[in-house]
Formats: sequence, structure tokens, C-alpha cells
Amino acid sequence: MDSVIAALKRAGIADRDIQTSAINLSPRYTDPERDAQIRARTSGQPYIPPDDSARRIIGYEAQNTVQVRVRNLANMGRVIDTLVSVGANEVNGPNFTLDEPKAALDEARLEAVTEGRQRAELYARAAGMKVARILSISEGGGNHPVQQIFVTGTRSARAPAPPPTPVAPGELTLGVNVSMQFELVR
Repeated sequence: MDSVIAALKRAGIADRDIQTSAINLSPRYTDPERDAQIRARTSGQPYIPPDDSARRIIGYEAQNTVQVRVRNLANMGRVIDTLVSVGANEVNGPNFTLDEPKAALDEARLEAVTEGRQRAELYARAAGMKVARILSISEGGGNHPVQQIFVTGTRSARAPAPPPTPVAPGELTLGVNVSMQFELVR
């Protein structure tokens, strides 16, 4: 993982944008059942089921996961290629979000309240009433994923440089859920 982190820094990723998010160490066990089946097949001898005590630890598997924030979209493909070239054996991402979502969310809030008011007036007209005033407005939470790449493990492997990994961000949609209560009058 040292080589992955060093490569990320060489690719221009700031220290604050590289964070270890998980470290796992798990035992690897023998598989006596599989070994007994192979032994019976290759030797022509009858299959003899192993006892449960035959299973033992033969090693450990380490997993180190790093979360990376790439702030310059134009560099995303190059960063992914860099990770793979230095031995990252699992890359999950990218996930896209706005760096500063406040203005876009405020615009969505204004639109949501306007639409809520229009719907209230429609329902009031349908019921032969009028909207007198807004009694309450509340906003529900939303999930706004962070632009990140998760990198797991390392291996030393060198391959010829392929063309950069294409990354197409598409369109990002942010939204808010607003609940409103209105007072209706005749």
C-alpha cells in the first residue's frame, strides 16, 4: 500500500484526500474436504471423509483499503491507471458529487417550495377552497455521495501502458424532499 499512496501523491493527490478507510486481516484455512476428494480421484482409492479437526490455518490474507478524493475530473482516468499500474488489485469507483453543493441544493429547495405551493393551490381549487398560508415546511435528508475511489490491496505487477481509462461523468442530479402543510379556507 506504500507504493499505492506514493503513486497517488505523485499523481497530484493531496494528503488530505487520501485516507485509510479499512484494514482487515483474515485467516486462510486448509480445505480437507476438497483435499480428500482430490486424493480419492487421483489415487483411485475410496473417498474417506476427513474429520473436522483436520482444518487448520495455513496463512493470512491482509486487506488495506484507501479512500481517495480526486478533485480534478480530468485526472480521474490517469489516477485509476496509476493505481492499477502500482499494484492496486481492486478499484471501486468513482462516485461523483459536487465539491460545493450548497448553491445547487438551495436552488432545488426554492423549486421544491414553489412546486409545493402550486400543488397546494391546485388541490385547494379542486376542493373549492383557497390557500390561506403555509403552516409548516420541513426538509427530509438526502444522500450525496462523495467523489471517491476505494483501493484495496497491492501486488507488484507491471504491464505495458494502455490508453487512459475513460471516465464519463454524465449529469449529476441533486434533490431535496420538502414536506409542507397549508391552511385552506373557503
